[in-house]
Amino acid sequence: MTILLSDAGGTHIRFALSEEESRMNQPEKLLVDRHRSLEDAVTRYLSSQSVDPALITHFYFAYSTRNSWQRDEKLLRGVLPNATIVQCNDFEANALGITLAPPEDFAALYDPKAAAVPGSSKVVLGVGTGLGLAYIIGQGEHTTVQKTHGGHMLPAVLKPEHIKIFHALQRPDIGTPIYEDILSGRGLFGLYKFLCHSSQLNAEYHDTADLLISGRDDPVVRQTLKVFHEVLGIFAHQAVAFGGSYGGIYLTGGIIDRLMQAGLFDANTFLSLLRRPAVPIVEEHVMATPLYWVRDEFVSLRGLLRMAREALA
Repeated sequence: MTILLSDAGGTHIRFALSEEESRMNQPEKLLVDRHRSLEDAVTRYLSSQSVDPALITHFYFAYSTRNSWQRDEKLLRGVLPNATIVQCNDFEANALGITLAPPEDFAALYDPKAAAVPGSSKVVLGVGTGLGLAYIIGQGEHTTVQKTHGGHMLPAVLKPEHIKIFHALQRPDIGTPIYEDILSGRGLFGLYKFLCHSSQLNAEYHDTADLLISGRDDPVVRQTLKVFHEVLGIFAHQAVAFGGSYGGIYLTGGIIDRLMQAGLFDANTFLSLLRRPAVPIVEEHVMATPLYWVRDEFVSLRGLLRMAREALA
């Protein structure tokens, strides 16, 4: 039995192989825009591993709505003729992977002094090409994952500045602001361009990666990151309160990883909005909620492996 695991996001597609239900080989990632289709990416990856596609018995595949590739089982069978094909939401896979990850895969960003709230769920927030939200409910063998469309929620705003930004950045095909308009790679760069325009300045950077690499000392970039972390804190507060997820907040995704690695994650601003004044019981529970960064960028593949293990047991 040979299992192919894959998570296709908007920017990268990640792969790993497993010949045992509890282990996988060293994962790899490829750029989505270097491949014509999912089938092309699968073929190239297997070729790089010297694996005959006909030997793949199961293909577990997580997908993002930010990826425009077709997900046609007939086309996949042209590449993987003997595989059982299982698809799932990318954030469902992320959350499942977190249930299996060892403690060293998490960096604690806030360690509350208050005791944990018994029976609480956990929440996974991911900022990458898009915005993801999922809940982890229960513990151990009884853990389940609730996927959501949380990134498309209408935003709560605390400042007139936030209202102007959301209306400026909203997608015309949706016609109303959503959190993803700011909390995504596209949104972060759009926020920067909006603030440049508001200050009657020309944009100095050509994309999000360039902004995060070269712009740390730029006043407009600093303001961009401040607003981004304010909105992320508001989003996290709602996600925690709505889901009763006082067991922990887990931050993941390409933009979060880049901010952490560049030393640009503004924990103080984020926490000030996450822990804003509220009804006493809500405030007490939010203050007791730990916060983690998920260091493993391949955590979704762990989740797919868990799905395979449970299905094939």
